[in-house]
This record gives sequence, C-alpha cells and structure tokens, in this order.
Amino acid sequence: MFSPLIIFSLIMFLVSLSDGIMSYVAPIYIEKFVSNSFVMGLIIAFSSLIGIVCDFLFSKWFPDKPYTFFIWNTLLLAIAFPLSLLFLPPTVTVFLVAMAIWGIYYELIGFSNFHFIAAFQTHDQYASSWGLLESFKSAAYMIGPLLAGLLININFKSSFAVTIGFGIASIFGFVVFLKSFHQHGRIFTPVHPHKPSFFHTFRAWSTLWRKIWPIYLFLFTLSTVSSTFWTVGTLLSESLRDLHPYGGLLISAHMLPSVFIGFLAGFAARPFGKKRAAFLAGLLSGLILIPIGFVSNIPILLTLVFLSSAFGAVCWPEISATFEDYVTRLGKSGEDMIGLQSSAISLSYIIGPILAGFVATQIGNQLTFSVVGLTLALVSIFALIFVPRKINLPQHELAVIPD
Repeated sequence: MFSPLIIFSLIMFLVSLSDGIMSYVAPIYIEKFVSNSFVMGLIIAFSSLIGIVCDFLFSKWFPDKPYTFFIWNTLLLAIAFPLSLLFLPPTVTVFLVAMAIWGIYYELIGFSNFHFIAAFQTHDQYASSWGLLESFKSAAYMIGPLLAGLLININFKSSFAVTIGFGIASIFGFVVFLKSFHQHGRIFTPVHPHKPSFFHTFRAWSTLWRKIWPIYLFLFTLSTVSSTFWTVGTLLSESLRDLHPYGGLLISAHMLPSVFIGFLAGFAARPFGKKRAAFLAGLLSGLILIPIGFVSNIPILLTLVFLSSAFGAVCWPEISATFEDYVTRLGKSGEDMIGLQSSAISLSYIIGPILAGFVATQIGNQLTFSVVGLTLALVSIFALIFVPRKINLPQHELAVIPD
C-alpha cells in the first residue's frame, strides 16, 4: 500500500515532467522569434513578475483554502500553458500571456506542497518529506530536458502536445489520490475569519522579512543559480550539443543529483541543523561552479556541474524544511510566510534571467555560471556568519497587525 506522500509525489512528478519540458523548450522557442538572449530573458522574467504578485495575493485571497484548491488550479493551468503556445501565434503578446499562466501555476505548486505536507505529515517528517518531493521533482526535471531535446528535433508542437498529455495524466492521478487518501488528511480549519487586507499582508511580510532576511537572501541566490541553468543553461546546452555527443546533457547533469540526494536530506540536518547544512552545501556548490566558465573539456564541465548540483541538491529540502518549521510555528500567520518564501524564488526568476541574459551577452553563456557560482559562495559565507541558530519569530507583532 503506497503512502499519501508517495502518490502525491508521483502526481508532482508528472506536473514537474511537463514543466521540465516547457522550461527547456520555452527559452529556445522564444529566442527563435525574438533573436536576442536579453529580450528572451526579459520575457521569461515576466512569468516571475506575475509569480511574485501571486505570492502577495494568494495569502490575501486564499487564507482558508485547503491543499486541494491549490492542486486543482495548478493542474489546470499547467495544461493551459502549453496550450497557449500550441494554438496561438508566436508573438510577444502571446509569449507574455503564456508567461503569466506559467507564473501563476508555478506559485500554486509551492502553496500546494506546503499545504499538503501540513495536512498529511508530522513535524519530524518535514525534512524527509521535502527531500522526497525534491527527489521526484528533480527526476522529472532531469528527464524533461532529455525528452525536450528529442521532441525539438521533431518540432516544437510535438513538445507542447506531449506536455499536455502529462498534464492530463496528472489530473487522473489526483482523482485517484482523492478517492484513496483525502479522508486521511487532517481537517482543515480556516486560519482567518475574513480575508486580510493588502495593508495586513504588506505589514506581515515586512515584519517577517526583518527577521529572516539573510535566509531570504540565501534562498534568492540559490534560486538564481537554478534560473540561470533554465535560461542561459538551455542555450549553452544546445550549443554544446553541436560540439560533443554529451553536450546536450547539461541540464540533466544539473538535475540528476537531486534525484537521489533529496532522500538524504533528513540525515544531512542531524549534525549541523537544517539551516547550517543548507549554507555549507551552498558554499561548496558555489565554489565548484566557479571553474565551469574556464573549462573547455565537455565531460569535465558536466562533471563539475554534477558535483556543484549535488551540493545544491542538499540545500533545497533543508531550506524548505526550515521554512515549513516557520510556517508551523506561526500558526495563523503561516500563510504569510509561505507567500514570503515563494516571493524569494519568484524574485530570483525575475532578476536572474534578466541579469544572466545581460551577462551572457557581455562575457558569454559559459562564463555566466562562474559569476553566479561566486555569488552563491559569498552569500553562503555571509549566511553562515550572520544567521543565528535560533530565530525568534515576531508572533506578537504579527498578532497585533490589523486585518
């Protein structure tokens, strides 16, 4: 008998697989029609601009919604994204509409995961649960680019059609999940008698940010590395494919470590604590990424990407579990913490593609990774020095903020 977490992880695998294909194909497809890496980065960044707006609005509009609400909307919009590119003309306006859809459903994934884990897992299972989700997600994002590379050789429409197929499969999977496990989840209790105002959400975010801003900065930087791989990295992968048989495996080498290292997340936290484990792993990941810009041997380059991403794979479940702890400790204000955490990722996918696209036009796609590796290493050192082992959350300040 499979557990609810395993079945939910399989559903997220299908969603991530379709997103992995689209994440690889979309930058290439867009650049084909705009013919400029910087403009492509601006368009891709629009999805995250919408995402950060969603991070702010979701905690205001949906403070009392269960995990099922977020998952259903995630699955439907995940299909709408490739549909828009499949049937609408390749214009900048259509690209921006597609990016908006992408931004909305990607934020919904984060809310879905937080709410699901809160409903089905206990506090001591948070790190291992996030590790399992990261493993399934990473497996999907490893396979997705490989499929995308094959599908692009046919045509772009086949990539979009296959993505839609995976989206439909995820809907059927969630129907099966609800029939089998929905009654096992903890009963959801609304956390607000009414929807908080914009002022309340802004004040709550501001109050929380003052306490956790070094962790927020670390998460932002870690996610910027990821956004660079999924924008400039896809272009570099296609150029390396022309130089070496293994060149097209760049994104897969980036994602492969997370498939199995995510399972070890709970063990990594024991000797150091979740935050320290994330910061140490981030430092090593950044240091290993720096030489990539200077390597001409493609197998060595892929090995460095793999090793850097192996340490990066430790960071994600540890830092996610850290935020899950904060969400639980904050009680009714936990929704604001989810939105704030998601905003760091959204912001990185706004700034990251723009900066990476600009840097790539100045120094080249490959050297761009040396720049982001150095940045991650420096921010990790800063976090190790300045983040205290125990952060006192401002629960009293949050409680007195008027709705």
